[in-house]
Amino acid sequence: MGSPSVAPREWAVVVVGGLTLAFTAWGLGGMRLWSLHILLAGGLLTWLLSIVPMSQRWNGTDGEHGNAQNLLRLLKFPVFWLSVAFLVYITIQGMNPAWEQLRDERGWWVEEVEPVSWLPSGVDTSYVPMNAFRVLSSFAAAFTLIWGLWVGVRRRSSAVLLLWSLVISGVGMAIVAMLQKSSGADAVLWAVKSPNPHFW
Repeated sequence: MGSPSVAPREWAVVVVGGLTLAFTAWGLGGMRLWSLHILLAGGLLTWLLSIVPMSQRWNGTDGEHGNAQNLLRLLKFPVFWLSVAFLVYITIQGMNPAWEQLRDERGWWVEEVEPVSWLPSGVDTSYVPMNAFRVLSSFAAAFTLIWGLWVGVRRRSSAVLLLWSLVISGVGMAIVAMLQKSSGADAVLWAVKSPNPHFW
């Protein structure tokens, strides 16, 4: 008698998580705003698929998933609590600036402002090109993906499929790199200009 089939919830986590992991390299690691938001959406969706209450049909019959069981697995994961503390720290920095970026026709500069002294502080600047909330989005994308995969991937076959998606993506990236090198491409993926002439 064979083992029970993998739960539909787990397959959903593997598909969304695998696509998000593969997109990390192809989407330039979240450097561009659109890429960052796709990674954040993928991470959040992976995490939500692993913990949102679902019917027994979605949880499967293998005993690896259950609504309370998955939530408890997340709450027992030490990395979850460390990363939540880190995300809270970044949020406090973003909401408690000690410096403010100002702009006019001459350019930009920073001026000191009065923060709450006993809290972590940051710089009040725009989301583009970078501020604490963009950093928060970047780390939240990574952490939610980790949480979702930790909770949602319980079977060896699922983990192997996830790893194969990374291998296939990596081989594809290597082929693209060789094609770019041999064709003398002057942009990453033939589309994105880079200040680094040796981007591969």
